[in-house]
Amino acid sequence: MAKTRVHDLAKEYGMTSKEMLGHLKDMMIPAKSPSSTLEDAYVSIVRKKLKPILEARAAEIEAQKKAEAAEKAAAEKAAAKKAEAERIAAEQRREKERREEEKRRAEAEAAHKRAEAQKAAEEAKKKAAEEARRPKDTAPKSLPTFSNLLDQIAEQEEVLKEQAKQTAQKKEEARGGRPAKEAGSVRAGRGRRGASSAHEETTIEEQNMRPSRGRNHKSARHEGKQSDDRYSRMAHEAEEYNREHVLEEARKAVREATEESTGRRKRRKERRKQQQAEAEHEQKAEEAIQNDQDLSKLDRVDVPQGATVAQLAELIGVPANDIIKRLFLLGTPLTMTQSMSDDLIELVADDLGVDVRVMTKEEENSFSFYDDPKDLKPRPPVVTVMGHVDHGKTSLLDAIRHTGVAEEEAGGITQAIGASQVKINGRTITFIDTPGHATFTAMRARGAKVTDIVILIVAADDGVMPQTVESIDHARAANVPIIVAVNKIDKPGADPQRVRQELTKYDLIPEEWGGQTMFCDISAKKKIGIDNLLESVLLEADVLELKANPDTFASGFVLEAKLDRGRGSVATVLVNRGTLHDGDAVVAGMAFGHVRAMLDQHGNSVDLAGPSDPVEILGLQSVPMAGDEFRVFTDEREARALADQRALKARIEEQNKVKHVTLENLFDTMADAEGKELNL
Repeated sequence: MAKTRVHDLAKEYGMTSKEMLGHLKDMMIPAKSPSSTLEDAYVSIVRKKLKPILEARAAEIEAQKKAEAAEKAAAEKAAAKKAEAERIAAEQRREKERREEEKRRAEAEAAHKRAEAQKAAEEAKKKAAEEARRPKDTAPKSLPTFSNLLDQIAEQEEVLKEQAKQTAQKKEEARGGRPAKEAGSVRAGRGRRGASSAHEETTIEEQNMRPSRGRNHKSARHEGKQSDDRYSRMAHEAEEYNREHVLEEARKAVREATEESTGRRKRRKERRKQQQAEAEHEQKAEEAIQNDQDLSKLDRVDVPQGATVAQLAELIGVPANDIIKRLFLLGTPLTMTQSMSDDLIELVADDLGVDVRVMTKEEENSFSFYDDPKDLKPRPPVVTVMGHVDHGKTSLLDAIRHTGVAEEEAGGITQAIGASQVKINGRTITFIDTPGHATFTAMRARGAKVTDIVILIVAADDGVMPQTVESIDHARAANVPIIVAVNKIDKPGADPQRVRQELTKYDLIPEEWGGQTMFCDISAKKKIGIDNLLESVLLEADVLELKANPDTFASGFVLEAKLDRGRGSVATVLVNRGTLHDGDAVVAGMAFGHVRAMLDQHGNSVDLAGPSDPVEILGLQSVPMAGDEFRVFTDEREARALADQRALKARIEEQNKVKHVTLENLFDTMADAEGKELNL
């Protein structure tokens, strides 16, 4: 058994090495420095003598924890009481505001009703006054015809004749009374006038009769002329009315015909629009099926993050003024060229009844696919080995693959991501090795993105280090299960239990302690516990039920890429779904090309690569970025257009990042060595 060092013993009891050396000196135990080793007998004596100190410290720590827990509970209780009081006050305030609002609303409604009633009374009064002032309509209610007009004219003639007859009779009666009086006066003066009286009487009578006849004739002629004018006027009015009636009916018939024709054209236009929309929808569905897209999300519009008002209007197919109006009503007036936040985009689109998805910069260059569950087949797990520098990641892969990978690396440290496949008990596992240096954090994050299971390797003698914590964060950000491999258990001073204790701070609790994380004690150099680790990986893969569709076009991720002098652009890719063949048109980020050759981990040429297979491909026209997503296109023109579009967009974004030197940022720019100092 390995001997215990002074500093390890001091760390166990929570004291400094100097204090431990003092206790050893009091116990007459030989020890010169913190790195001195102690025999097991001495260690037993020390544990026995220092047991009371350890218990006292444990009691002190426990009391401190209880006090902190009590303080925390009291603070939580006070906070809860305060929150409850605030909640009650807020509810009372809301209730009061609600009552006031209801009261104001009731008063407003009552005032509105009174105003409406007063307005209705005024309108009724005004209408009654207008009705009283309006002349009575004595015209016939039914539509007159020519036969009715002739009947009315005949009746009117009868009435006029009757009136003329009565008038003539009255005049005759008046004339009959007047001669009687004159005759009486003549008889009274007969004795004085003599015989000539009769002749004078006759002459006067004739003179009186002539003007009477003239006046009666003139009056009758005037009345006849008036009756003739009235008849002609009534006939003219009847003719005008019938003409207007005929014209109105003709206008109505023309209007109905026009409306019917317009309605037919409108229906025909709507039908054409509907047929065009159906054709576009069918075309979209065919393209989605061809590209393995989800048909349930066919109507969803993808909007890039930070889109302007004009871009959003163009994408969802509505006038930009409609979006600007809604933004103005929301209290956020924007112009056509101003960018919108994600919340504003979703709010405006929801108001317009359009389903949108705001894409980040990474999602713009990524692809989403939908596979029918019945087309899915099991695939090998992709395992990433993570951990601190020099904790044995490459040595573990070397022990698994039985190859001398570590010997070929500069300084024994992994410099780039490498991928390989191994067969364990007839099953294939794909391993990815990530660097351990803190400068390669982005590469390790990329490794966690494409992986299914993470093996976190921790040295038993060093314990948890900064890069170990970063690896845990990367794995959790990618939502990947973790298997902990405690390496170097064969070295002196190795303490696997201490590693387990330190990892509990990061919620990695071993299964033997009641947690859900699998721990395996291994030694990569002496190949101890490797089989147990691989069995744990296969068990975790069975739990995940990893599946993919191999019978479609290939897609996946670029693990690494470089420019080789003799072979050109070389990219190591990991196929995620589908099958990659020689000659396929591939787009990886902004790079486009045809697969001219594929090489496996041993440099052998292969014709195809299925899900979870890492291969090295040749034939890309440019070097893609590590971590870019690639996919195969059936149409070469479509693939080239997508690569050119991405390159143009990246070029525009790079131009927009040009930093201008101003008086405000001059000194910062000079401090960053981006500007030159001119000696005047």
